[in-house]
Amino acid sequence: MVFCPNCGTELREGAAFCPACGQAVAAPAGGDAAPPMRPADPFIGETPPPADDAPTADYTPPPEKKPGLSLKKLLPIIIAAVVIVAAGLVLILTLGRGGGSGGSGGGGGKSAAALSRREARTPLMDEDEAAWFVCSDGSGIKLDESDGIDEAYMTPDEKYIVVLTEEGDLYITDKSLKKKTKVEDEVGYIGFVGDKGFYYETEEDKVYRYSFKNGSAVKVVGDSDGIGGFALTDDNSGMLFNKDGKMYVLPPNGSEVTKIGSVEDNCTPLFLSGDGKTAIWAESPDGGEYTFYLWEGKDKQKLGKLECSYPVVSAAKDGKLLVLYGYGSDSMLLWKKGKEAVKVKIPGGWYTQVRTADGPLELSSSNVRELYICSEEVLYRVTLDGEKEKLASGVRNAAWSVCKGQLLWVKEDGSLRCGKLGKDGVTDDEKLAKDLGYCWFSSNGQYIYYIKDTDDDDRTLYAYKLGGKEPVKIDDDVYMVNLTFSDDTVLYFTDESGGTGDLKSWTWGGSSRKIADDVNIWTLESGSYYDLIDTKSFSFISDGDLFFWNGKEKKKIAGDIDFY
Repeated sequence: MVFCPNCGTELREGAAFCPACGQAVAAPAGGDAAPPMRPADPFIGETPPPADDAPTADYTPPPEKKPGLSLKKLLPIIIAAVVIVAAGLVLILTLGRGGGSGGSGGGGGKSAAALSRREARTPLMDEDEAAWFVCSDGSGIKLDESDGIDEAYMTPDEKYIVVLTEEGDLYITDKSLKKKTKVEDEVGYIGFVGDKGFYYETEEDKVYRYSFKNGSAVKVVGDSDGIGGFALTDDNSGMLFNKDGKMYVLPPNGSEVTKIGSVEDNCTPLFLSGDGKTAIWAESPDGGEYTFYLWEGKDKQKLGKLECSYPVVSAAKDGKLLVLYGYGSDSMLLWKKGKEAVKVKIPGGWYTQVRTADGPLELSSSNVRELYICSEEVLYRVTLDGEKEKLASGVRNAAWSVCKGQLLWVKEDGSLRCGKLGKDGVTDDEKLAKDLGYCWFSSNGQYIYYIKDTDDDDRTLYAYKLGGKEPVKIDDDVYMVNLTFSDDTVLYFTDESGGTGDLKSWTWGGSSRKIADDVNIWTLESGSYYDLIDTKSFSFISDGDLFFWNGKEKKKIAGDIDFY
């Protein structure tokens, strides 16, 4: 028997990753390496903590299809400072990730990662080393660069394609590929490509931000050595970074970098507001305790201290409400613009996503009166004044949702429960289902998709509509589930073998429909978003060919695609 090295779950033979915690599994001696994982569950749960002996700041999820955003000397910092904390985002999860031995992924509300920071797309390469982009209208773009392609990105709005050749030439083009606008030569890396522009680093270690609107570049730093970390605004147009003991701000769409103060060597930039006028970072000169600081155009202000191994921030959509915490801390700081930070003690040191009554904090405005947080299997309601109340215990940390005055959660015994939220806590507690292995809540909290029979190969997928009488069986032998923009529809894979499976769709009131077989599980892409799937607009690879799905039929875009 083979067991997961992370959580101890028994694995079936040939498994590429653990279905309980998402840990990539090393191939047997002499075998091929496990294929990269593509996150499948778009709803936010908890980011899995690293092993006890691993530095938290260096934790990265299992590798994805897309290459990480680069900028050569800043790569170690990007993972910690941008993916996890820059915009108050948390990582999207694979099937069942983050729930321990019984794990479950999911939560209420659409992915903050998808909605507040849209992803630029990278191309797929064919056997002739031509690059292929698939647009949201189903058209395919073939990019055949004679100098070879080192990196390429299409902006989320599909207006621009940014290309770096193997010779180091950086240029911009559009869908027609008829006109090239040269940006610079001798470029080493590009990254953080968004609708407004992107960043790049030259071979001389100079970092620039390029603006599509102005058609020009602004130098951020003249030498990337000494940068200790940075955070970006939601649209990537502004940057907060520390270098050589000083903190700097590049305002969104601004042309000059401003020094805002001195900092300790061990400093972590956490947040920069969309207007570039509010910055938050944490300093830890001795390690183990971080002091959080606020800048709003004047001298820095101390917000408070937390004992933790690495600081994190979750920010409301407008940036006027922030939750500051850290891995290993038994407390968190709540900061609302114009008020003093409030310290709240919540035991456990590891929290799932912070939510409001309307969904994830990252998608809410700051007119919020209370927050919902789960830690150590206990679900809390916390006011902005720091008062907290226990709502439920025995909760799977990533398997709960708040929606329209109702609380949905899964207990550790696998039962799905629902109750009404009131001033006195949860009332009308009702058991909706039992023996759940994994579960997902739709963005409106009205639909629940869950899997039973997780201890054998026949994993059965069910759906339940809140207020309905009986659950609906969808299919057997389900391997991976992708939730969609359409709450009443789910995509999933069956008959998985070696990273491929039959791709199917199911909608309430209808029956299961096969879209394609032999689909590479990690290649689903939808429109301009990376992790949520539009049921009428996504692409995938099947048996080496690239296809586009328009909701009715598949269309072949290109053949002989070399995914790996």
